[in-house]
Amino acid sequence: MTDSLEISIHEAEETLPENLQLYKNIDTIWMLSHAYLLPNLPMWVGFNCLISNNEDKPKQVVSYLTPINLSPTNISVVLEIMEQSLKIRDEVKQSCIQITYDLAIAKVALQIQATEAPKFDNLFIHLGPFHIKMSYFKAIGKFMADCGLSNVMVHSSLLASGSVAGFQEGKHFNRKRLHPLVYYARTYA
Repeated sequence: MTDSLEISIHEAEETLPENLQLYKNIDTIWMLSHAYLLPNLPMWVGFNCLISNNEDKPKQVVSYLTPINLSPTNISVVLEIMEQSLKIRDEVKQSCIQITYDLAIAKVALQIQATEAPKFDNLFIHLGPFHIKMSYFKAIGKFMADCGLSNVMVHSSLLASGSVAGFQEGKHFNRKRLHPLVYYARTYA
């Protein structure tokens, strides 16, 4: 059983590039530039695009699916997007493809995937960063429940008494500003 769980490493993954030290130096320069807060400095990908010459390499094409003028949670819309994704996966000759949805659409897509198995088994359906962040806030809220912190926020007018449950359950995006305040209060207390 352990033989089937071991990760096989391809030879190319173990080979280090000849100019590895150059790449490490470039990364260090980028990190130091951010540490010194240099103005108009792009993020890592943009920084590397500025210093590299890719004229002889093929450009990557990014495109979007044709918009469908129906509710995105409509079962037929979700099914159509999943089928289009399978076609794209085949066109680019990949074994699987990922789709990022918000929570409401992901629920529908996962139900379709379970019902239509194995047709959509090669689709990796995941939540976008917003819903992952809100789930994270919900987890933090469970730790903070009944510790008295919500009472302190209500008495200091940071949070209305009717909003305590929404804050602790991570349901209100506009309440996310309270989490950094809690962190700073813990750090400097």
